[in-house]
Amino acid sequence: MSEGMTSEIIRVSSGGDLLALLPYVVGFEIEESLVVVMLRDGRVAMTARLDHGSLVDVEAVRSRVDVVLAQHPDCSVVLAAFGDDLDVCHDSLALIETMVDPEVLVDSLLTDGRRWWSRLCNGDCCPAEGRPLDRATPAVVAAIAAGISPLPSRLVLTRMLEGPSAQRLDELAPLHRREKSRRRGRNTKRRRVVDLVNRGTTTRLGDAELVELAHLVADVPVRDRAWLMIRPDNAEAHQVLWSQVLSVSPDELTMAPLCLAGMAGWIGGNGALLNCVLERCREVGEHLGTTYSMAELLRQISWTATPATVWRTVDDDEADLLTGG
Repeated sequence: MSEGMTSEIIRVSSGGDLLALLPYVVGFEIEESLVVVMLRDGRVAMTARLDHGSLVDVEAVRSRVDVVLAQHPDCSVVLAAFGDDLDVCHDSLALIETMVDPEVLVDSLLTDGRRWWSRLCNGDCCPAEGRPLDRATPAVVAAIAAGISPLPSRLVLTRMLEGPSAQRLDELAPLHRREKSRRRGRNTKRRRVVDLVNRGTTTRLGDAELVELAHLVADVPVRDRAWLMIRPDNAEAHQVLWSQVLSVSPDELTMAPLCLAGMAGWIGGNGALLNCVLERCREVGEHLGTTYSMAELLRQISWTATPATVWRTVDDDEADLLTGG
């Protein structure tokens, strides 16, 4: 559910300002969704996005909204609905409004991408035809200046997590056979994964090394050594690396790099990527008929809106100790 939180401090001053900024916070252009926005001192502290279609399970939605609100008791709330059908937007907002204390609900906004309205406007500030949505507000300009830009759609994120085509797998088959036949002790594998990850987060690895990484992290303690290398300052590079590993991984080797990409998304504040990872984990798990403990951990992180600030970076010696090295 949680989809987006930027580390940049950008202040918003109006409903239109916030609606224009949200794609930069969430990470992609928002379509047919409702976003729960947690504000602290006029700044976006966290967002949680829900598809309009997901709101049919009212009790499940209520439970998740309760968790998000409980995680941020010092925040005020703005609800923002995006979609072409304004009736659907109104219905979604009306439902979520019942789940938020009126004392903390600052506004309830909707937009069709061209104009915007507030459901809580009591005066003549919101004409029936709405107000034009300005996409070049000071907050948006500040986001662009900070190097933040939204992806064209959420689909771009899901494509980052796709595996290779059947033809591509055939081309990679000799590399996978070589790795399956390789015999190395766990300490050797840990040292090798550290070397590959260090290089892979600064330059693109070749197919042979990406395939090797896919096989290395199939061993859980070795995977955990790679996991402990993720920090807020390198999380984006890890997201890219593990998506590259996924591009050479058959389904049976998918879960480890997929979850490492999800962890990098969480630690780096990319909640949208985390949720795309969870969807892909569910698909792969159903296909293989298995569950995966790190995927379950990521689901708990998403469900409880656990902030990445709880993640503690460790040095190499401690990481080796924690993973049995």
